[in-house]
Amino acid sequence: MTRQDPWFLLYGLSPEVNYILALCRIPDGLTPQKTAELLLREAGTAIVNGTPTTFSYHIGIYPVPKTGSLTASVLIDNAQAGPQQDSRNRSAHRLLQHRNARQRPSAAQDGTTHGKGLQQEEFKVYLQAKYDIQSQSVCAAEALVRWDSPELGFLMPGKFIDLFERNGFAIQLDYYMLEHICRMQRERLEHGKIVIPISVNQSALHITEEGYLDTMESIAEKYQLPAGLVELELTETAFIDYTTKSERNNTRHIVQSLKQMGFSMSIDDFCTGYSSIAMLQTIPANVMKIDRTMLLAAETSDRSLTILRHMVELGHNLNMKVVVEGIETRKQELLLLSIGCNTGQGFLFAKPMPHQAFRNFVEEHG
Repeated sequence: MTRQDPWFLLYGLSPEVNYILALCRIPDGLTPQKTAELLLREAGTAIVNGTPTTFSYHIGIYPVPKTGSLTASVLIDNAQAGPQQDSRNRSAHRLLQHRNARQRPSAAQDGTTHGKGLQQEEFKVYLQAKYDIQSQSVCAAEALVRWDSPELGFLMPGKFIDLFERNGFAIQLDYYMLEHICRMQRERLEHGKIVIPISVNQSALHITEEGYLDTMESIAEKYQLPAGLVELELTETAFIDYTTKSERNNTRHIVQSLKQMGFSMSIDDFCTGYSSIAMLQTIPANVMKIDRTMLLAAETSDRSLTILRHMVELGHNLNMKVVVEGIETRKQELLLLSIGCNTGQGFLFAKPMPHQAFRNFVEEHG
């Protein structure tokens, strides 16, 4: 395209090699829609290893405004919003979506808006209990974020977390959540209240963030919490993507340093990716949190039940606390007890709830 069409200015290929980002100057006399159709015609067939090959595309278009302060990352997010949603329609051969600059984006806003949201406390901390299945008592909790946006309404994480991961705002949001939980734990200690470990998610972006350990150390020193009261959840499918020995060593160093600061470490979404065993070898984590998909599979498959049982045993043999998430029935509780797992998380026991409701819940079920 760059060779034959001078209006096709710049392009970049995604690391996953599954999409192209392009900056185009629309030719005179063409609309964005017509330009996309031209792209489809001219790039619909390409020679691959000497063979003419036909390609189908999902194209999202976002005009660069003549005025305003939208960053490149926001423009990219807005353009991507179309094909990501449309690509779920498998029956469509070719799809086009033109997002006008004046439309209200679905959470794809300027990064300054997100920062303002932090200052105005639009991001709400919810807590979901983890519990001892036998005694039906709260033993820990997970901090979850909700976005109560004046412009966009009340949003669940699935509506904005992926965007924040792409534009880098997830780093600021993580620190916001962490400080909120540290402050809550310190206040409960000082008032003689029941204090249980609370986990906070950590974005994959921190692994390469400059000054990450210095920032975490300053937070640890600020609140002076007993070791283990704050747990950092590292998502298996997102946090670790190392391919070299130096990357593994860097990850191990970061995790060990965080533990020395007093943070407990948890592997979240365990058994959902391809790096489970590699993570156990590399990361000296305290908690293994098994994804609910394993629990659902174990209900109907003896093979899956055997795998789940051995995962629980492996975690215990490594001196890790094992938590299974997604418990919704008493039958699932009994299944977990039968294979030696005593700790769970799920709607059967408690849904995510705001601060005050959670405080009351802990007093009743602690």
